[in-house]
Formats: sequence, structure tokens, C-alpha cells
Amino acid sequence: MNKCVMCGADIDEKSGKYYCETCEEKMRYVKKLSMVDKAEKLILKKSRDKKEIPDEEVLKYSKVVRERISNGIDKFSSVPEVIAAIQMQRINLEYETQKMIAGTKVDFYIPEIKIIFEVDGSIYHSDKDKTFLRDRQIMKEVGEKWEIVHINSDKIPKYTWNLRDTLPFVVLQRNDKWRFRDSEFDSDFLMDFDSLEKYLRRQKRNENTGLLKANRAT
Repeated sequence: MNKCVMCGADIDEKSGKYYCETCEEKMRYVKKLSMVDKAEKLILKKSRDKKEIPDEEVLKYSKVVRERISNGIDKFSSVPEVIAAIQMQRINLEYETQKMIAGTKVDFYIPEIKIIFEVDGSIYHSDKDKTFLRDRQIMKEVGEKWEIVHINSDKIPKYTWNLRDTLPFVVLQRNDKWRFRDSEFDSDFLMDFDSLEKYLRRQKRNENTGLLKANRAT
């Protein structure tokens, strides 16, 4: 018999493992929580750049995600997924993670806006034909009222602060540009929403400034 390098418990040498099942489970749990720590640091940095979201608000919702992981509610495969979850908690957008649909797991299942949100890394989801066929199988199960949006992980968290509005916007942009259910440019459309938001905020500031000047002149 071998010994667990963490606690010294006996391990069947045929297993080829260095840890007992208990210690292995603890290590998996620590790894999950370390993803939240990394996500928290990244989102704090971006929120400070944005200068609109207080640190305590980010910390509050990262704590919620940490508790959901501890309670077995959420499972994530990457830090960007954890970041997106924190951002959705902040705007009270309910979701399910790693939901099994048509024999495959989806990153986020969001009933309120009827969108399945997939966070695509640089390595995975590179086969467009395979992704298309997978998406069609998912759509067949969830129904035609649903949509699947694919966003590159490098666009998180900068462009994903308001997923309740940005994800439907991506779908509308696709349809306007004759790209019905074509997810190739989803990340670009997401960035378009950010540009539109900045433009509208600028316009509002200019209008408020104009009203202030007019009031002073009277």
C-alpha cells in the first residue's frame, strides 16, 4: 500500500495516485475557490478602471459566488466563467451553470432572457462546424425561442457588466446583419454595445450640461 502525501492514509498502489480520495476532494475544492480569488482580483481592477462600481459591491457578489460553489450550486471550468457569474449576481440575473442539455454541458443557462451563454477560450470551441452542430442539438432540445451566444473569454469582464441587455443586443445585431444564429461575430457585437452605451452616456452628459447652462442664463 502507498501513503497519501497529504494525510498519510493508505492508498491502493495500483491506483497510481499520490492522494487519498478525501484529500483529492479537498484539493479540488481549494482549486475552485482559488478561481474565485483570481476572478475577484481581475474584476476589481476593471471596476476601478470603470470608476462606477465600488469595491465593496464586487466583494459582496464574489462572496455569493464563492458560497454557491461551496454549496455545490455552481461549477466552473475557467476564471472568465467565474467573473461572468459575479457580474450576473451583481445585476440579479439568475442562471444555472454546467447544465446538461442534449448530452452536453452549457456554461450558463439564463431563463429570464432565454439565452444560453457560452464563454469560449482560445483553445476550445475552435471547430466552427462542430460548434454549429452542437448548438443545433441544444436548440432542438430547448426550443426555437432560445438563443445561444458565444463570447470570447478575453472580452470578460470589460464588456460583460450588463449581460441582461448585452446578450439580447448581440442577438438583435446578428439578425439585423443577416447572420441569424451565426455566432462568429458575437464578441464584436458585444463590443458594439459598449460603444453605443458610451455614446449615449456622452449625449446625456452634453444634454445635462446644455440644460444647466440654459438655466444659468435665465
